[in-house]
Amino acid sequence: MSVSRDARRPEALRERSAEVRDGVLAAAILRDAMSEIDAGELLPNDRVQQSVRDGDITQLTRGASNRYASEGDTFEIDGETFVVTSVERRTLGEFTDADAQREGSESLAAYKERMKRVHPGSFEWDDSDEVLTYRFERRE
Repeated sequence: MSVSRDARRPEALRERSAEVRDGVLAAAILRDAMSEIDAGELLPNDRVQQSVRDGDITQLTRGASNRYASEGDTFEIDGETFVVTSVERRTLGEFTDADAQREGSESLAAYKERMKRVHPGSFEWDDSDEVLTYRFERRE
């Protein structure tokens, strides 16, 4: 069974699962909703991918205009499999030092400076900007 990317949204899964009376079929729908994605879809470059592989980055935040992965999706880096454990919509103003550290920076201030370097031009940190935060972990 194949499920379109839109149908993998949690709301669509809940709606679809509510229609199903057979628990086995519901489990199959949820299993099929998770897919393997190319690491490059979520992780923007080789340096970030290697930092994820090395365990230095366990979270990545991107603009909310595009959704790059869903909870449960997997990706591979150098033969290692990682699973997206959560996708959270939030604002930049909700960011903390702990978020910055999960993204490979030592502090929120350092993370903000890094964002200015990697997004040259007109990038400005705006606490009200909506973003999606993806958390992932190595699958054992």
